Amino acid sequence: LWNHVSQFIFKWCSMFNEEDSENNINKILSVLSTKEADIIKSSLGIGCQKITLEEIGNKYEMSRENIRQIKTKGLKKLEKLLTRNESLYNMLLD
Repeated sequence: LWNHVSQFIFKWCSMFNEEDSENNINKILSVLSTKEADIIKSSLGIGCQKITLEEIGNKYEMSRENIRQIKTKGLKKLEKLLTRNESLYNMLLD
């Protein structure tokens, strides 16, 4: 799950210049809560330095496990979005 969604985000963004990529990432992640989006972006190093779940947990004053659960929930939401939109899902598989 994590690998497929992160590959999709990077593949999608590579099709655009840097400014457009940031806008497109924000569009994709807009289906998530602010916290879910921030955790995923921080985990991948999108728009910031990549940091560990433990470091993200320290930022939110939460355990690493709680952060992992929030990240998983966000990724499941993104996966549903991708599977509902066949053209996006097919792009992921190419």
